[in-house]
Amino acid sequence: MEEDDFRSSKTMKIGITDCKNNEKQELYSRWLKSVDAETECIVLSPWNEDDAETCSGILFTGGADIDPELSQAKPATLVKKIDRERDDFEIRLLKKNLNRNIPILGICRGMQLVNVGLGGSLFADLEYEQFKKHDSEKDEPENIHPISIVEQSALHAIVQRNGGSVNSYHHQAVKMAAPEFIASSFSEDNVIESLEWKEKAGKPFLLLVQWHPERMENNPLSKNIAEKFLDASAKK
Repeated sequence: MEEDDFRSSKTMKIGITDCKNNEKQELYSRWLKSVDAETECIVLSPWNEDDAETCSGILFTGGADIDPELSQAKPATLVKKIDRERDDFEIRLLKKNLNRNIPILGICRGMQLVNVGLGGSLFADLEYEQFKKHDSEKDEPENIHPISIVEQSALHAIVQRNGGSVNSYHHQAVKMAAPEFIASSFSEDNVIESLEWKEKAGKPFLLLVQWHPERMENNPLSKNIAEKFLDASAKK
C-alpha cells in the first residue's frame, strides 16, 4: 500500500499543544488538514492531558519562553514571559508519549521545549550572544533567512534538498542539544535550526524545527514535513 493510501485509509487524531492564541492555534490544524483533510486535530492542555492517549501523533507548538530554571538560559533576566505550568505539562506530555512510541513534531518553542525536556539547554537571547536578530516583531517585515541542511540527515531525506529559506520568530535558540539529539540544519550565523534523533533505530519519528512551517506556503520545508509527520502518525 502506498503511503498516501495508508494515510487516507484511517482517520488520524493529532494532539496539538495549546499555544494560548486562538488565531495561531488554528494555523497548525489548517496546515495539517491541507495535507489530509480527514485528520482530526485536538488541542491539548493540562485540563485534558489524558486525551493524548487517543492521539497518533503530538505536535508541540510555538509560544512563550521556557522557564530558565529548566532551560539553563543565562542571564535569566533576558528571558521573556514564561508559563511554567505549560512547561511542566508539555514535558510530561513529551515523556509519556515517547514511552508510547508516538511521533513527535516540535515547532519553534516546541523544538526548544523538547530539547530542554530531554536534557538540552538554550541561549537566553541570540543578540546578547552576538548572533544576528532572528525575531520578527509585529511592526517589522517577516524575518526570512536561509538555512543549510546536513546531508544524510532525516530532514534532508524529507525535504530532498541541501537548504532553503525559512521564517524566523525566535529570540532564543538551542545552545546544547540534548544527548540523544543531533543538529540537522543551521542558519548562516550557525544557529541550530533543527534537531533529530542521533540514533534512530527503534525510536519513533521525531523532528524539531526552529521555523514555523504552518506559516509557509508552497515550500518543501513546510509541506514535506507535514506529510512525513502524518505518514508516521498513520502507522501508529
